[in-house]
Amino acid sequence: MNTTEDNANYLQDSIDDAIIELLCVVKSQRELKPIFRKHQGEKWNSYFEELLALHTEYQRFPTSELSKSTKLAGWIKRQRCHYKRFQSGRESAMTPERIEKLESIGFVWDKQEALWQQRAAELLSFKKASGHCC
Repeated sequence: MNTTEDNANYLQDSIDDAIIELLCVVKSQRELKPIFRKHQGEKWNSYFEELLALHTEYQRFPTSELSKSTKLAGWIKRQRCHYKRFQSGRESAMTPERIEKLESIGFVWDKQEALWQQRAAELLSFKKASGHCC
């Protein structure tokens, strides 16, 4: 039995345990703190209200042509980006409350997937009406 090696292994295990514990504490503290300031939350709500008004008016989400503000278009893009970061567990300004708020108005997180689903539904509808799909 090599006591020097045993001591080194014990010390390494203790250090590893301490690092893991510290990382858990840091992670739990980060989860309690949003990464945005109060005025940013107010700005988020302002953009959300603008999005909601356009959605209500046009019965769909604004494209760049519908959006009077390129800032709103940028905000929409950032929401999708923050959502992906949030879903992958990375630092993000997205919160479960914001996700719920956006989803309550039918916000589309993945434009390509939504378009694919729309086109597939159109094809099925055409096939049903015409009896063929070509």
